[in-house]
Amino acid sequence: MKNLFRFLLIIVSLNFVAAQKRAITIEDLWNMKRMGDYSLSPDGKLIAFAATSFNMETNKGNSDIWIMNSDGTNLRALKYSDAGESAPKFSPDGKKIAYEMKGQIWLCDLDGKNDELLKNATNKKTKPPKQTK
Repeated sequence: MKNLFRFLLIIVSLNFVAAQKRAITIEDLWNMKRMGDYSLSPDGKLIAFAATSFNMETNKGNSDIWIMNSDGTNLRALKYSDAGESAPKFSPDGKKIAYEMKGQIWLCDLDGKNDELLKNATNKKTKPPKQTK
């Protein structure tokens, strides 16, 4: 038991020695996701939020919507495509989430399915995005 404890102590110590501090770089910033709008469900059990990731090569960002339990467990993608979904808001009964995509307001179930167009600001016929990622 003592040998096991010593071995674990050595491994942990080596990890601390191996970890070197360094200044944050531009690449680090590009690789970080940025959290945007968020919404708490009416019962307080779920949080939906938009997270934007950036691509340094294309110089573009894309926002997706994620949902998780309010205790931080069960993180999952709700809307995850190249269409740029954002601004999630729970419905008053907490059974659906409204979100914005390309100037339009959509409504979906808590599993991200059954998209319904609520407000079409462009007056064009449109379909919900396919989950591509």
